[in-house]
Amino acid sequence: MYRRILLFCVLSLTAFAVPEQEVRVISADEVAAYVFPHAGEHRIAIRRFDPRNLAELSLFSPDSQHGGHIEQIKWSDDHKYLVFSTTSSGGHSPWHFPTYVFSTDKWAFLLIDDSLPAITDKSFSFTDSSHITVQTLRNPGADSDDRISTTIDLDALPWNKKMP
Repeated sequence: MYRRILLFCVLSLTAFAVPEQEVRVISADEVAAYVFPHAGEHRIAIRRFDPRNLAELSLFSPDSQHGGHIEQIKWSDDHKYLVFSTTSSGGHSPWHFPTYVFSTDKWAFLLIDDSLPAITDKSFSFTDSSHITVQTLRNPGADSDDRISTTIDLDALPWNKKMP
């Protein structure tokens, strides 16, 4: 019953209503992530129950061709970070997978791609609760086939450059 009430509250904060079965819930202890689909794009809402907080990131675009679609999403083992990779809803740059991280300590989203060369694979893995391994371009000007495996320390990201 509480899930339905919470889901109703979160849905009422969004610009559109979707059937409950289409909303993905990724929960971790006292925090839950809700992924709302619309026209091939997603909006993500993070909800903390105590204290009550809500953070949202919309990957929607006006024409449903320039937004983002979540490909992979996962919490760290300690539930401090939620990482998710995306693709362009319009198929632009099919080799590029912008990847975001949400910190429950900072209560903020960050685009990991702003801190290193472009991420070139939708798959990522946690090596421990604060490090992920991704595939990136060897350097910012590299060809899309020139990739390397990169381990990212999520604690060391520039959290002072939070997304607007």
